[in-house]
Amino acid sequence: MVMYSGFSFTEETLRRQNYVQQEIGKGFPVIAMTYKNGIVLVTKSTEIIEKVSSIDKGLAFAGVGNYYHIRKIRDTLDNITKKTSVGSNNKFSAKEILKHKDGLENIIGSAYHNIYEAPYLVDVILVECSGDTRDNAFYRVDFTGRPYKKKNFIICGGTEKEDNKGTKQKIEEYIRHNGKTLSSFEWDDAVKLSIDALTSSITKEEVFIDESNDEILCIGILEKKELLKQLGNDELSNFYEYLKGR
Repeated sequence: MVMYSGFSFTEETLRRQNYVQQEIGKGFPVIAMTYKNGIVLVTKSTEIIEKVSSIDKGLAFAGVGNYYHIRKIRDTLDNITKKTSVGSNNKFSAKEILKHKDGLENIIGSAYHNIYEAPYLVDVILVECSGDTRDNAFYRVDFTGRPYKKKNFIICGGTEKEDNKGTKQKIEEYIRHNGKTLSSFEWDDAVKLSIDALTSSITKEEVFIDESNDEILCIGILEKKELLKQLGNDELSNFYEYLKGR
């Protein structure tokens, strides 16, 4: 006689949580960080995958995980900012986009908590530059739709471990130890600190950029009332030289 144990909501939730965490942990992290005049976002990417992108003036989005899911969420956020029913003067804040009925919390969280729907394999950040480093907004939204707000910098992608030895913890520790005056940094120094923090989480045998896999350095600069600026190849050359000299 075969005994059927039945369906356990708790076990299924734990199974999908472990699965999503493992998948997201494979993606290389993104750092968003305050500097004197705005926010800088740094990661490595490839020419065909856009991990860092503009949402609206003074607003930027980045994601790690399944690229199809990242693109789908980004398209949804683009549609929100085109509507005029939320926000004053057609200008959306990061908080409004987070809390909107079609915003990050709902579209990611509802997929995760609906046991019959595939969860989004993503870890994302939403940042807003106010022009005053004290008021810049940083939100990370994990695969459950839960937002984390931090001051001055935030990390998405990589692993988290209970012993504080995951990728995220290593990067955060490096930034806290070496970037105590982020609001006084020039943007090139903020980029260098971001590169150093990211490389601090990989082994000595690894390289930050593997050109044979078409990996590229992806840097976004966000300033008040401006769309996200992504550095071109000429502007990136100094940072490639910095990487080679580390």
